[in-house]
Amino acid sequence: AGGQYPSWELGAPAGTTINSASDGSNAWVTNLSGMYNWQEVSWVQSACFDMSSLTNPEILIDINYETWSSAGANVEYSIDGGQSWVVIGAQGDPNNWYNSTFTDLGTHGWTGNSNGWLTAQHSVSALAGESEVIFRINFGTGMILTNINYEGFGFDKFIVRDLIATDASVADILEPGPFGCSLGANAQVVVVLRNNGANSISNIPVEYRTNLNGGGYGPWTSAGTYSGTISANDTVHYSFTANFAQEGEYQFQVRTQLSGDQVPANDVDSTTITNSNNSIPSFPVCESFELSDGGWTVHGTNPSWAWGTPSGTTINSTPYGSKVWATNLSGNYNNNELSYLLSPCLDLSSMNNGKISIALYYLTESSKDGLKMQYSIDGGLNWTTESFAVSAYNDNNITAFAGLDSKDGWSGNSGQWVTAQAYISPLGSSNVLIRFIFGSDGANVNEGV
Repeated sequence: AGGQYPSWELGAPAGTTINSASDGSNAWVTNLSGMYNWQEVSWVQSACFDMSSLTNPEILIDINYETWSSAGANVEYSIDGGQSWVVIGAQGDPNNWYNSTFTDLGTHGWTGNSNGWLTAQHSVSALAGESEVIFRINFGTGMILTNINYEGFGFDKFIVRDLIATDASVADILEPGPFGCSLGANAQVVVVLRNNGANSISNIPVEYRTNLNGGGYGPWTSAGTYSGTISANDTVHYSFTANFAQEGEYQFQVRTQLSGDQVPANDVDSTTITNSNNSIPSFPVCESFELSDGGWTVHGTNPSWAWGTPSGTTINSTPYGSKVWATNLSGNYNNNELSYLLSPCLDLSSMNNGKISIALYYLTESSKDGLKMQYSIDGGLNWTTESFAVSAYNDNNITAFAGLDSKDGWSGNSGQWVTAQAYISPLGSSNVLIRFIFGSDGANVNEGV
């Protein structure tokens, strides 16, 4: 790495937004655990590539970014030992290439928020036959701004190869979501099929298999054949049904089986789907958590949630009985936590005027750490923050909620148990999930909620 005010580091990402590598544990990131530097013009430079045997080369790079509106990154190459550099590609090029015509680098590049890891791909056919090629990833920022925290740019899995002619893959599993409500024996599955090659492809066989509760994968089962045509570097959605009738956690894999596929290693995509056949169908219902945890489950990053009797220095009582859910019953929550407490499935299909009421006590680092409630009607694929009318959110800029649909939530010190009430938004939906999501930054923990 080099340049002016460089923040590049190689290691395990530990930021709030860029908190993992795309593959393995390490990646290059502008500050592995915080924000980049203002007025930075820096780069990470590669070793020398001998591309003399390649006839139609391309590069692939996994990227993850969160920047101020003009701060950004790009990729360049040099064939004269770094004396001169050429920017690869332009805004509008396909395959997740640059999304902006202007960055603080003075060129096209990536800026804004990628919302996770993406694979960017671009031809470098001009480098065919070159024996001494150097690449570098540049990052540039502008003036110093206060109270703005962005984590910058990360990259992983930089690949140089000859363009592949025939390559199909399952790029993503869209449905079911990570949490299913009585999915049944004929649950709809929607996947994204991708043509990674240079030639159009058609008649693509698709197969799937499941592993329920760690019992081992069953055999690959045919999910039919996509009979249409997928153009080079394009995607399509493909639907079929699968059996998720039993309750439990499924490891679910889908793969393509295209004849002549040159890269079979990328055929498979995997996901985890938790199916619950235990839905709350009638209301009103009151859950005091005295007899059990209520069927609520803990998920997310660095979770501190626990069910039991609170015995903290401040949060050491309950509004009813003796049991609660809390972020650590007897101490502090964790740094860099983004965890959530997930409800059982709720059937609100017959409800046309509903309200939710909760008792809560919170003690967090103000405006940094906090709690909010969200709901989902699509199995946890998308979450929407619920608005509260009584004891409403007291902060609209909680740092730990960067990347969520909003930064609204409860933060600071409630001073006592308070009752918050909201009118239920997803009325008329049969498969509703609620979660209480808690987030913290990397310092100054407290008892939480």
